[in-house]
Amino acid sequence: MLADTSENKQTMVCGKLTGYTLLDIDSVGARFQSFWTQRRRSTSGTESAELNGERNSDDSESSDDDDVEIEDDIVFLRSLDPKEWKKQDHYAVLGLAKFRYYASEGLIKKAYRKKVLTHHPDKRRSHGEQICDTDSDYFTCITKAYEVLGNQAKRRSFDSIDPEFDDFVPSANSHSKENFYDVFSSVFKRNERWSSRKRVPQLGDENSSFEHVNRFYSFWYDFDSWREFSYLDEEEKEKGDCREERRWIEKQNKAARQKLKKEENARIRQLVDNAYGCDPRIQKFKEEEKQRKLAAKRAKQEAIRQKVEEEEKERRAVLDLEKKEKAKQAAEARAKAEVCKKEKEIYRNSIKRERDLLRNTSKNHNYFINNQSELVRHMVEMDKLCELLPLERIEELNKSLTDCDVAKGREVFLKWVKELNEKLEKDKEELFNLSLKSSVTCSSNSNSKQWSMADVQLLIKAVNLFPAGTNQRDRKSVV
Repeated sequence: MLADTSENKQTMVCGKLTGYTLLDIDSVGARFQSFWTQRRRSTSGTESAELNGERNSDDSESSDDDDVEIEDDIVFLRSLDPKEWKKQDHYAVLGLAKFRYYASEGLIKKAYRKKVLTHHPDKRRSHGEQICDTDSDYFTCITKAYEVLGNQAKRRSFDSIDPEFDDFVPSANSHSKENFYDVFSSVFKRNERWSSRKRVPQLGDENSSFEHVNRFYSFWYDFDSWREFSYLDEEEKEKGDCREERRWIEKQNKAARQKLKKEENARIRQLVDNAYGCDPRIQKFKEEEKQRKLAAKRAKQEAIRQKVEEEEKERRAVLDLEKKEKAKQAAEARAKAEVCKKEKEIYRNSIKRERDLLRNTSKNHNYFINNQSELVRHMVEMDKLCELLPLERIEELNKSLTDCDVAKGREVFLKWVKELNEKLEKDKEELFNLSLKSSVTCSSNSNSKQWSMADVQLLIKAVNLFPAGTNQRDRKSVV
């Protein structure tokens, strides 16, 4: 209704009002967080406000922590075994069992300082308590608890295996279907703490829209959990005596973590699957989905077409990859051949250089002769050494002839000539024996011609004339 107007004023309609619009509004703010924390922890509003202040600002943190009561159960602390510190509830050790992962860093520090002021061995000694061994004293558990909870990474690791957390997954039975919201709502609330993404959609109720339900299950089917299980490592990598042992320990720990992570993912997936199977809204949405079958069919056909195109694209990519691989292999073969060619060229240059050095050394020492009658023979022997010895032997001979006088050089030269001639004689004998065996073998064939002694002598002369190592030795011997 419009407000009343005076007689001197008039009213008129300028336009129509638009229809109302439904909007999804996320609850935010300090009061909502206080309410949410109170429901999650079932604590008083005052404690929730304190805890909310601890998480939101450092300025209010110290003042709020001063009002928080920290438990101090001396009977529980004295029952702790320092050797079993890793199996203990560190929150309970510091007196923060009711806060657990909600406890702020300031509250943890405050609890630790309080425990130190009360239970430190020096404090207890000053009160007349007998402490024999500090290593086996329960104060070690307090120190270990603060080392874990005071370090963000270690605390996150311990929170991942919180002994107070319930991993129970409801079964997909008739009771779960009939009481779906009562059964699964608290379970999803309990598990949303592991989400890496902060804005976790809620389960909703029977009036939730398709978009809300779809967003909820999409989130949980793609659930990104920060939960990890490094706290349960059986061995610490730093305790390894050597690098190989530390690597082995890290490998074993990594395999164990992956196994537990896989089991955790399977647990979350089982929870979502059971909830999806029991959700009454899903059946309702499936009925509505029947009206969109045609569109789904078209989408399927389009997906098939895209799949065919993708397979064709992959096939072409494989062919291109094979072609590139063949080109790469060919390039590698060419490079290898080029390397071999360069190595052969280097070898030829090296042996030529060593031969020239040997000839020049011999020439400078007048071919190591005592009289002119030896000159021709020594020159021939020098040529045989240059032509028949391999590179390594020529280098060794040059090294032996370097920086030595004529007498010593003559002795070395004659020694090498003698060794070479003995080797040639041995080769000749082997060749002669081989020729005899060949003649005996050929004699069994009536059509073959037997070697005469003149032929054998001619072959020996050819071998002497063209010693081992001569280029095209076989052809020259035949000619």
